[in-house]
Amino acid sequence: MKEIRILRLTLDHFKGMDHFALKPGGGNAVVYGDNATGKTTLYDALTWLLFGKDSAGRTDFALKPLGGDGEVLDHQAVTSVEAELDVGGTLVSLRKCYYEKWTTKRGSAVETFDGHATDYYVDGVPCKKYEYDRRVADLVDEELFRTLTSVTWFCAGLDWKKRRAALFELGQVEDDGQIMA
Repeated sequence: MKEIRILRLTLDHFKGMDHFALKPGGGNAVVYGDNATGKTTLYDALTWLLFGKDSAGRTDFALKPLGGDGEVLDHQAVTSVEAELDVGGTLVSLRKCYYEKWTTKRGSAVETFDGHATDYYVDGVPCKKYEYDRRVADLVDEELFRTLTSVTWFCAGLDWKKRRAALFELGQVEDDGQIMA
């Protein structure tokens, strides 16, 4: 397994944060604070950057900052997360940008919302989603990452069959009979 260290994690217009930069420089970092101050948002940002999902494994979560009424605060804002990683001594930069697409139809003076778009960058170079996903998969396996970085993933997020297989492997047993014996 590769050793991966976070040098910098930068969030812009991600969930409740306008701008935030975590700079552990490859060292250990302790993130703590009161409830609703952004601790989970940092983990959500990292898991979205790597796997396109939040910390609970959902793809359908609100990325853009929302107001008290539950509506997007700024439709023109670009939501982005960027990480500089040290992967076994090699610097790797990953960046995702998520934004709304608005167009003015011919003959109309009003812009209309045409959906969302996501741009992907590896080492500052734009790439397609499949290339980005392949590069991330070359760095780290999602299931292993989540198991190692979330105290609840093994019990709550991992499929029971995979959890069972992992416990059998850990206990070095092949079937239920050996456990019962």
